Amino acid sequence: MGRTSGSCATLMIWSSCAPSAAAAPDRASAAAPAPGDDGFAAFAAAAATGANVVPLYQRIFSDQLSPVTAYRCLVKENDIDAPSFLLESVVNGDQQGRYSFVGAMPSLEIVATRNKVTVLNHVAGTRRETQEEDPMQVAVQLSRNWRPANVEGLPEVFTGGWVGYAGYDTVRYVYAGKIPFDGAPEDDRGLPDLHLALYNDVVVIDQATKAR
Repeated sequence: MGRTSGSCATLMIWSSCAPSAAAAPDRASAAAPAPGDDGFAAFAAAAATGANVVPLYQRIFSDQLSPVTAYRCLVKENDIDAPSFLLESVVNGDQQGRYSFVGAMPSLEIVATRNKVTVLNHVAGTRRETQEEDPMQVAVQLSRNWRPANVEGLPEVFTGGWVGYAGYDTVRYVYAGKIPFDGAPEDDRGLPDLHLALYNDVVVIDQATKAR
């Protein structure tokens, strides 16, 4: 977590770790702490609850790092095609919220145009194309067996997962019988109807906390 002003700041970087590859297929698994590490007992306790996705995190102090500079550390200015995000939280519509979220280099992407779905697995280096009645269910099916752990010390905010967009026309997946894609206006943008990316590693900047 981090603070963009003041004399002290914290930046938290975490990775969602899936101990069982079978429980979280197509998802990158971060290395679990080794026995003897300070965090191993907490990791083992979280895994013992039945969770198969355990967030691992590290706090970094910085008095110079803003959300934009954190983003630029991960994504080059001319790298406009690389999947990434910078999300700011807002309170009451016009006030900056406490947390900012930065992510890059997802492990998985789901791209859908009408009913054609492309799944890009950047970990395995594979590409799979299918025809789906409801492409929005692909991410649901891939993550249906994940059981995330609640880790003491982490705020109850986004700690990794799916980020992307569902375009206006994705409503046609839900009401295919009433408003099919055959009746959609001509596509003059050439953008996917759905694009989701799975981010295992996320940077969260805390605008308020000064202490670890």
